[in-house]
Amino acid sequence: MNSITDLLDLEDNDVIISNIDVQGQTKVLTLETPPTAHFCPVCGFRMYSRGVKKRTINHPILQDNYSFVLILKQRRWRCINPDCHYSTNESFKFVNKSRRMSNATEMLIVSAYKDLMESSTSIAKRFNVSDTFAHEVFDRYVKLDRLSLTDAISVDEVFLDMDDYCKYALVIQDFHTGDPIDLLRSRRTNVTEPYFTSIPIEERLEVRYLISDMYNPYIAYVVRYLF
Repeated sequence: MNSITDLLDLEDNDVIISNIDVQGQTKVLTLETPPTAHFCPVCGFRMYSRGVKKRTINHPILQDNYSFVLILKQRRWRCINPDCHYSTNESFKFVNKSRRMSNATEMLIVSAYKDLMESSTSIAKRFNVSDTFAHEVFDRYVKLDRLSLTDAISVDEVFLDMDDYCKYALVIQDFHTGDPIDLLRSRRTNVTEPYFTSIPIEERLEVRYLISDMYNPYIAYVVRYLF
């Protein structure tokens, strides 16, 4: 049975698949660990089991239009020392605490962004997450260094409509070459202000021309951020 855990790239070597159930296009696996003696990490006393808590985790590894769900049976432990009573829940390495998806899901989301035809909306729909979450995962794992500002920069927006907060992303370009310098998730002030003020003042003072449309907040960049 544990060969299946290798196939699914689960990090816990001692996990046991105690049940497999196929419900239409959904495959459900129940995972647990064999019972072993637990000792309190605080006082060293033995701990007793307070029962089993079940968690439902999405783990989208399989394809062929199947949705894949893991049911985790986690034991709850409590110290028998009356002066301690430390309690904890059993954990699994392949899923973080309080998450409803496995760690592999985030890596699959990042990999999906390699397809330039994909959008945050389409990726989010495939992995059953929100658009904002998909974008945050990309930002967490992918580092795209900012290019230096030039003496002439262009600013404009691109319509993303990821959510009510991130409808318009801000694009900053080198006016001479048209090459992108950076892309901000929003053109709102609480995003642009910390971004520009984090750039050394010496670099910002090198900007001589700002090219934009008649959108007033862009025009205000001249006084607010660049001079």
